[in-house]
Amino acid sequence: MLHARPRDASTAPRQARRSNIESAEVAHATARVGNSIHIAITIEEPTTGDLADVYLALFMSEPHFDNLMIDHHRLSPNVKVDLLRELLGAHLSTADPIRTLESTIEKRKAHQR
Repeated sequence: MLHARPRDASTAPRQARRSNIESAEVAHATARVGNSIHIAITIEEPTTGDLADVYLALFMSEPHFDNLMIDHHRLSPNVKVDLLRELLGAHLSTADPIRTLESTIEKRKAHQR
């Protein structure tokens, strides 16, 4: 059986409400009887920055963005900002959250290797 040991006193109440087996909260493990094997598993969720990176990469791979890049030298900075905000808003409102999350997870896996 694994026992969670609070890393410091400020986290103790929160940990008491959680399961005894959470890799982020388990500081040590001891065997009750006989030999034991201890395995540490870390599961990380994508950060907000990870999701934003993928949303922007998907946006920049769209034909609308390519068209904006082709004609950008003909536009004033204010018009570029307005068009970019409009296109990005449209992209975000129609983007598939499952596809984005899956892409983010794949990106994190690739960076951990």
